[in-house]
Amino acid sequence: MANHVRARKEIIKYLTENGKSTTWQIHNHLKSKYRNSPTINCLGNLLGKNPDVYMVSASKRLNDPNYNCRQQTYWKVR
Repeated sequence: MANHVRARKEIIKYLTENGKSTTWQIHNHLKSKYRNSPTINCLGNLLGKNPDVYMVSASKRLNDPNYNCRQQTYWKVR
């Protein structure tokens, strides 16, 4: 449970300041703030297992050039 403690605190801080955000937006914020940030897969696990954060919605984006994933997941603080 000691891994990514700083990232967990920053995720909560970022979501309280910005409201609803996607996984990629959170990931880009962590990458710009810290040298060693969690990978996108690890970030999804951190967000999914954190009791203070919940998933608002998930929408499919198949042909969006800004994102290289098939599904956008929105997260928010409880």
